[in-house]
Amino acid sequence: MNNSLTAPAALPLTSYRLVQSASPIECGLCGEPNGKNAERCRHCGAPLVLSQQLANPKNAPRILAVIGPPESGKTCWIGLWSDIMARRSGHDVYNTYGAFSVAIQHHVVGCLSRGWFPPATEEDPTTWFWLHGSTHHRKRRLQFVVPDIAGRAVTAAVEASGSQPLVAGLLQLCSAILLTLDGERLAAGDRAPDFWALKALHYLADLSGPQPPAVAKPLALVLTKVDRCEPARDFPDLWLPRLAPATFEYCRRRWKEWGMFCISVAAGAGFQRFGAHVRSFPTRVEPFGLEQPFRWVLDRLR
Repeated sequence: MNNSLTAPAALPLTSYRLVQSASPIECGLCGEPNGKNAERCRHCGAPLVLSQQLANPKNAPRILAVIGPPESGKTCWIGLWSDIMARRSGHDVYNTYGAFSVAIQHHVVGCLSRGWFPPATEEDPTTWFWLHGSTHHRKRRLQFVVPDIAGRAVTAAVEASGSQPLVAGLLQLCSAILLTLDGERLAAGDRAPDFWALKALHYLADLSGPQPPAVAKPLALVLTKVDRCEPARDFPDLWLPRLAPATFEYCRRRWKEWGMFCISVAAGAGFQRFGAHVRSFPTRVEPFGLEQPFRWVLDRLR
């Protein structure tokens, strides 16, 4: 029997490479560690490239928080506004960064082209859209981030403080707030959007700390679907106090800078029933006022 052993050989130790690839990348929004090759945070779903930029206080883009109850038209507004800005050329050229920033534009335009409004954003943050863009503003290029925060997630955060740490973190970090109110429901006498907005504003004021004289973050109150409440279309400052008196009074008392706007993405809508579900569709896509609230907010960023 041959009992000879294999001749010894020197092999380089390469296991340190596994340690390097395993070193976690911390999300700048929620602090969750992620793998080196991950594109999105496994906890909050934010693109890691973007969250790292947000964690850098020197060059961080401004967060514009667009919030509203489910099916108030928030996602459709962000996506169509991005599409309008992307088509524009001139001194205020609009740029987007990363493929994830085009996703909401693609999603909304695709839904409208097929004859439907986009569905409500799911509460799961890993499914949210994130828009990272920039535009020339006051002789400088201003970068901004617009996350498509689910209305159900904001509702949960308002109803149970501490239950939605990502929502709370985004609203604390944001530079401005754009709050949508469903104009169609308000015009029909439904006060639910008014009360939802009032609770959300109380929550935002509490995040600002102990009761200050006035909340400093610019706030845009945006009445959506004004194609279905025509009288409010051109005079939001007259109609919003009538349609949402509680929200109007609270803003007047507590907010330093706030404005009122009306928008719509269609000229009328129809409804179709699928069993127990009813789905709305635009009769004609005709954007109105989509840019004004964003322009007003950008004008007030220091």
